[in-house]
Amino acid sequence: MGSILIFEILGKIAAEKLGEHMTSSGFGNNILGMLYGSGATGNMQWNLPLWFIPCLFVTLLIFYPIEAMLRKKKTLSPVVLSFFLVLSFLNFYVLKKKTLPFGLETAIYLIPFFVLGYLAKNFRSRKSLC
Repeated sequence: MGSILIFEILGKIAAEKLGEHMTSSGFGNNILGMLYGSGATGNMQWNLPLWFIPCLFVTLLIFYPIEAMLRKKKTLSPVVLSFFLVLSFLNFYVLKKKTLPFGLETAIYLIPFFVLGYLAKNFRSRKSLC
């Protein structure tokens, strides 16, 4: 909330000093953008990198039941990995959803990497790093 206020007040002053024209979507739209959690809507100009926090949260929520399932049956990992790779492909090339809430479209792309990371955690290096 503080960064929205700073952006609304100091952003206009900085834009004037730099001779730039700044269009703000307004305080209310910025609050809605913060609650929606997607930078693609254009309502998070005040602090665009914050899209990552709700996206990570949603990714972890999606991965939690997948991890439980993989813990019980390790043989399902290629199926889960393939499913999310196909889902990512479909979203990128067919559905083209770019502004889902909480970065859900990005979370779909991240799940295969979470699965690979989960599977890779069991592999240990032959040499220790120390």
